[in-house]
Amino acid sequence: MRNSTPEATQNITRQQLAADRTLQQDPTITVVPADKGKAVVVMDTVEYREKVRTLLSDEETYTKITDKRRNPTSRLEKNLNKLLSEIKSCPSTHDQNVKQVDPNLHHRLHGTDAIPASSYGLPKIHKPGIPPRQIASCINAPTFNVFRHLVSILSPLLEEKYLINKSVVFAQQVRDQPITEDEIMVSFIALFTSMPVDLALQIVREKLQQDVTLTERTDISVTNIMKLLEFVLKNSFFTYDQEHYQQTFGCAMGSPVSATIANLVMEYIEERAISTATHPPRWCYRERGDTSSKC
Repeated sequence: MRNSTPEATQNITRQQLAADRTLQQDPTITVVPADKGKAVVVMDTVEYREKVRTLLSDEETYTKITDKRRNPTSRLEKNLNKLLSEIKSCPSTHDQNVKQVDPNLHHRLHGTDAIPASSYGLPKIHKPGIPPRQIASCINAPTFNVFRHLVSILSPLLEEKYLINKSVVFAQQVRDQPITEDEIMVSFIALFTSMPVDLALQIVREKLQQDVTLTERTDISVTNIMKLLEFVLKNSFFTYDQEHYQQTFGCAMGSPVSATIANLVMEYIEERAISTATHPPRWCYRERGDTSSKC
């Protein structure tokens, strides 16, 4: 029984499977998951691409790299590997006989033949006009493994005082809170792309400097952690429709470290705002990067 292979089963009929394959093979149709929920969206390809291009035309957030000779991927990989080599030669701050990046970790973080992050849009079917949410998939990008390693270092910094992980629980909590005539409910959304990177770096540095358990999970110094974090956050390149872009403001959706950074920033802002408010909110909840409070 231990070595037996379970029988493969289908949860859709053959007709549904055939229809799905037909849609995927039709170049005039784009099939993508919805931004929220488990819905599947079938869109006209021209309309889908126009919506994504409109999103990427926001010059305050994205910059299109028009010089075809400036493929940033190899340059990004080269500069990141150089930074990793510099950190590799540094001794640990708590043990001079230990390197901050040992050979195994250097091998995991070192980039080789990386590919650029690829962008796509998830339709927000719950909003008028069905605008897309831009996602940059960083898998196999030069910075991907560094992103993941930084998550392991930074995640323990989270206090999660107001965080609710499940949408169902969030909805239940809000539903059970009465709102009187002299109160309002406020929600803050789109936190990833609205977050200044320099503010995020400042907050993370302060949290790391205050963390007495940091040396238990990494030999990398706070200074070098910040060098890596600043490098990956400020070098957010991706491609869409064979064209290269750079995100110049906020954190990229799709980056493994973005959620951790966004939550650290929101914890800092929430705590500071609530503790200094003349009339603090009666409750405050944060769910998946969105914050709601009542005051």
